[in-house]
Amino acid sequence: MFHSIGNFCLSRIQEKLEKDPTFYSKVRHKRQFGPLSNNAMSWMKDFFLKHGEYMPKRDKIHIPDNFSRREIYNLYKEYAEDAKGHGRFITYQYFVKVLKKEFKNVCIPKKTRTGICSTCASLK
Repeated sequence: MFHSIGNFCLSRIQEKLEKDPTFYSKVRHKRQFGPLSNNAMSWMKDFFLKHGEYMPKRDKIHIPDNFSRREIYNLYKEYAEDAKGHGRFITYQYFVKVLKKEFKNVCIPKKTRTGICSTCASLK
């Protein structure tokens, strides 16, 4: 999804999301997703922008090694239960499917390349 997009463009998208949280659901997709999927993708995008580490001149987003897919899903689930959606959220299997399809440039390495340890990343 973020393939070949520079940091400047990502920062503009982040600003648009901060002004209008439904911005991501207005973006056209090849396949139409339901409101729960759009909500999950919007949350994932926001999460990756906040917690991801960006290498210069690369489009990869590295999530700190203290997060696993399951932990990220649990954070999303907590968010969805507290949100206006009346506790509705997508399943873990569908979450992973969306993560692999729509966020191909996001990876969770065993060790971070930018040198931030797990403890520092968790305090962030």
